[in-house]
Amino acid sequence: MARTQQLCHLPEAASGRRLLAASDFYRVNAFVGSSLAASSPPATPVDTRIPGLLFAYPAPFGGSNANACSWPSPCASIQDAVTAAPPGGYVLLGPGIYSGSGNNEINYNGKALVVTSISGASATIIDGLGTNRGFVFNSGESYTSVVKDLTIRNGHGDYGGAINIVGSSPYVSGCSFLSCMTGAFYMSDLIMRDNAASFSGGAMHTEGVVEIGIANNITMLRNSAGTFGGAINSFAGSNYTFVNSVISDNVGGYYGGGVMVTFAFFTASNTIFEGNSALLGGGATKSIAGVIQLDNCQILNNQATSGAATEIDTQPGNAAVPTIVIMQNTIISGNSVTNQGGAFNVADCNYTIFNNVTFANNIGTRGGVGFCSSPNVQIYASVFINNNAQLGGALYAGSGCNGILAYNTFQNNVAKQQGGAIATFADATLTISSSQFISNGLFSCFPPPQSGGALAIGIDEFENSLVTENRVTGLGTQSLGVGGAFYIAERCAGSVCTSANASFTGVSMASNTAIQAGGAIFYDGATGNSNLYVANSQIAGNQVASDASGRTKNGLGGGLALLKNGFTLVNTSLSNNTAFFGGGIFVGANLTTGASLTNLAYVNNTAILGTAAFWLHASSPNASYVCTSCFVTPPTPVNMSTEVLTSSYIIDPPTAIQSAEVSQPFELGLLDYYGNVGVAENGGTCTVQYRLTDNITVPDLGRSSTIAAGLAAFDVFSIIGGIGSSFDLTIQCVPSVSGQSQYLPATLPLPPAPLDLSVSLCQQGTQQVGDRCQACDLNTYSLNGSKCLNCPEGLLCPGGATGQVNPIETLAGYWRSVNTSAEAFRCLHEANCQGQPSNNGTLAGDASCQPGYRGPFCDACIDGFFKMGGVCKSCGNSAQGPSMLTACIIVVILALGLLFWRDWGDNKPGILTKVKLLITHVQILSLLQSYDVAWPKKTTNAFSFADALNVGVSLTAPECFWGPSFRFYHYYVMQMILPFVAVGICIGVYYAATFCSRYIWEVAEYCDCLGLDRTDDRVHASQSYLERMKWRCWKNGFWFTTLLYPRCSQTALQLFSLITVDVGIFLKADVTVLVKPIGGHYSHTYWSFFGPGIALMVIFAAVMPGFYFGMLYINRFRLDDPEIDAKFGFLYSGYRLYYWESLEMIRKLLLAGIPVFIAVQPTGSSQAVLGEVVLVGYLFATTYFKPYVKALDNLLAMLSLLVLWLLLLSGEALKNAGANGSKGHQR
Repeated sequence: MARTQQLCHLPEAASGRRLLAASDFYRVNAFVGSSLAASSPPATPVDTRIPGLLFAYPAPFGGSNANACSWPSPCASIQDAVTAAPPGGYVLLGPGIYSGSGNNEINYNGKALVVTSISGASATIIDGLGTNRGFVFNSGESYTSVVKDLTIRNGHGDYGGAINIVGSSPYVSGCSFLSCMTGAFYMSDLIMRDNAASFSGGAMHTEGVVEIGIANNITMLRNSAGTFGGAINSFAGSNYTFVNSVISDNVGGYYGGGVMVTFAFFTASNTIFEGNSALLGGGATKSIAGVIQLDNCQILNNQATSGAATEIDTQPGNAAVPTIVIMQNTIISGNSVTNQGGAFNVADCNYTIFNNVTFANNIGTRGGVGFCSSPNVQIYASVFINNNAQLGGALYAGSGCNGILAYNTFQNNVAKQQGGAIATFADATLTISSSQFISNGLFSCFPPPQSGGALAIGIDEFENSLVTENRVTGLGTQSLGVGGAFYIAERCAGSVCTSANASFTGVSMASNTAIQAGGAIFYDGATGNSNLYVANSQIAGNQVASDASGRTKNGLGGGLALLKNGFTLVNTSLSNNTAFFGGGIFVGANLTTGASLTNLAYVNNTAILGTAAFWLHASSPNASYVCTSCFVTPPTPVNMSTEVLTSSYIIDPPTAIQSAEVSQPFELGLLDYYGNVGVAENGGTCTVQYRLTDNITVPDLGRSSTIAAGLAAFDVFSIIGGIGSSFDLTIQCVPSVSGQSQYLPATLPLPPAPLDLSVSLCQQGTQQVGDRCQACDLNTYSLNGSKCLNCPEGLLCPGGATGQVNPIETLAGYWRSVNTSAEAFRCLHEANCQGQPSNNGTLAGDASCQPGYRGPFCDACIDGFFKMGGVCKSCGNSAQGPSMLTACIIVVILALGLLFWRDWGDNKPGILTKVKLLITHVQILSLLQSYDVAWPKKTTNAFSFADALNVGVSLTAPECFWGPSFRFYHYYVMQMILPFVAVGICIGVYYAATFCSRYIWEVAEYCDCLGLDRTDDRVHASQSYLERMKWRCWKNGFWFTTLLYPRCSQTALQLFSLITVDVGIFLKADVTVLVKPIGGHYSHTYWSFFGPGIALMVIFAAVMPGFYFGMLYINRFRLDDPEIDAKFGFLYSGYRLYYWESLEMIRKLLLAGIPVFIAVQPTGSSQAVLGEVVLVGYLFATTYFKPYVKALDNLLAMLSLLVLWLLLLSGEALKNAGANGSKGHQR
């Protein structure tokens, strides 16, 4: 145990030396048991006889002898003792109060001297009486000039109320400064360097000084302390101010590398704090329950574990001295810490205010500039630039922080993890207004943060601010890369989460960048307690991107990424923002609760999906994206989008396929809520599903398709088996989650898409063999896939390969109605039918006809063409028909005029017989054109001119005049009327002549015109004229009917000449007229013509030849009678056999009827054979009977028959030989 023992109080020693002590002094002994373990040295009494030892005492103890000041005659004036003391001497002051002249403004005058008290500071007082200070050091004094253990009170001075120090460095210890004015002391132009203290205050330690001290132009360099205050330790009421000073390279063992302020006050202006360091906190300054005020200072390159520029804290339970730090007009740069607050660390305070401070190039782990966990932190009009940290490139607001930030600029700050400029944690609250965030997360020396390019986690209010060019990035597989400007998210420890609340009003967020989500704002959380409010703001030019294209495949929300409910967006513009999902907004929250979007403007945002907005339907299955009073520019159809929800066919699948054959390609699209294709879906698969009981096989090749850009293409799909059956298949699509953003939920397999297919019977060209379709062999065919049959006539069967469109081809000269028909019909005129394959298969129907032709057998003219001589010719222009009709009328009028104007001689054999032979020859030539033979094209063209004498309606080109509606029925009526018209003309002419003879015969000029004799016997003349006219009309009537007979008889027969093909029964003369469809009934029109047609056919086939023969037979014995000769002489006068004209009519009838009723044959020509028989028969009859009166006429008749027979024979031979040139007539 320790015991205290009083040793002595000796007024004088035994040796005669006087010993002086102010009080009892003691020695401390430590005992262990009864033994002395340790002992302190005893206090040494003052030896009054030591040289250089001077004394002063207050009056009346002290005297006025200024030169003595020795014991036992001390001075009353301290200045006298100081003046008298030798360098290195001591001035001992006795207890009492010193005042007045000599005891104020004490000046050492550069002398090394110790002034101290004998009885301690409390008993030794220097009183300035409110007019003077205690000491003045202005002569370069050093630390050997000492003031110790004194109390200086009521001092006053312009600089230093207690002590004035100018250009000196005295040592002041154990002193108290009480009630001094203008500072307790004043120091100026001092250098304190390389000093060290084992505990605190390496250069200066003040304690208990309650007045203000002033230090001007002080340099404190390389001082150190073992614990606190490497340069200065201001403690327990100390209060002083540094002006125009430098505190540099000082080291504090634990805290306050430059200045430590505890229960004290420290003020500095125009002062530099540089290169100071502390092991723990406060590299430049440290305040615990103290007040620090800095103005126009520079705090540079200081280091500590936390708060390299300043660390601020309170003393628990002590409210006597508030903790207040005010820094303004100051530069804080280049400071660094290993933990939190690169510049400042505010652990707790009453107030901390930074005003117009520039924070630059500071580095920390949490908060490159500052770390806050205290309320009442305020930062105004300051600049944060190029600061760096792991969290919060400029500021980190920790738990309990409540701060106000206004009119600040945050630029080029960067954090490795969150908050390029600011990061907040837990229940921290920041009110930020009228500030700018520029290019945070973009500083070139450091990578951008993982989230919150400007600010991360929770804020309360954010008004009238500009946030621009901030950036966040993702690092590695665990990166976030969200919130280019603001990252707002709840922090959770297990099931306990703290809310994150943010309010943005009048904020401009521009040109910010994130990698994964939220180009400007990222908002997320797990509870419903957080809230985000954005109003009257502009969010422009932000993007979620990292590559040159400006997009990443999992980039969400170019403007905002909202992943939880509890948000309100109102009166805000989102423009020119870019992302992969949602150019303007990405919403992953439940839209049914706590979600409000009102009066938003989406302008020119871009995205792969949802240029304006992309929302997760999975988060809001019973809702849709509702934006009240919003508008989108431009209003594209894909401005809204969701994740894929279903699948639908983009290219429809076939309804039927062939077994073991690849189907036609089809494509399935993965669609979102709006029907947009989810182009972000890549790598998943869509697979055709079928049941084992379906009794089919779906080969693996083609069964599945990889999803690419939201599409699954089935290009080689096939089914084996099930021929003739139908199946209800489905396609199941399972999107891939590889590479998908962690903020997108995994897309579940989509509802299966129906694939209803039937396996068709084998297609044409194949036949079923087992569960497959086998191609037909060469020279066989199959049109329905059931069985391969032998190739029919007129067709080419190359063998039906699987998938071949046309397993058979039509040979030249044949016609098929459609490609699916196995019936080929020999064309009436082979040259009219192309019979050649096209690019898409064999030509059929009208497509197989030569230009200008159409209809069955290619035997009708197309619109704009007409038939002349059996050939389809172009109408040329609209005047073609009227022109030909006009020409025919003119020719008929001229012929009638010539025939009725005069008799043209008697009926004796002569020129008219030869003309009749020529006309008959030409008419039969015209009929031969219809025969199934082959002639060279020039021969055929020459034949067409023969139609001019085979008089018919076709000469007028009625198709051109009447248009495409002109049909055989019209032609039939007009042709059948012609003979009756001819007879009518004759009758009309006769009665016209009768009229003329009765009323205008007396006019002489008319007599010659009418053929009247000029005689006075007008009755006789009229009767004679009319008699001659009557016989002339008889004669001309027979001329007309004979001329019309070949064409009319042929036309009468053509009504009953029908031709049958696979699509119906047609008129052979006009194959455009369908008489009876297959399975139908004869047309009403045909039946209406049938009865009259029978009558006309009988008339032309029997009545007319019989009439001719009957009339001549009855009058056979009166043929020389002039009356008979006049009537019928034209029919027999040239013949030796009176009935030969009737036989000639029968010849014409036979030759006209043969091509009408005798079918066309593939080889040879029955028509030609029968025609040749008729011609040869008549040739022999003519040779034998010599029916003509004149030998020349017999010769001409035989030559005509021979020529016609040889022509027909040559045509048959050419057809049989397959000669080059036109086959059949060129229609």
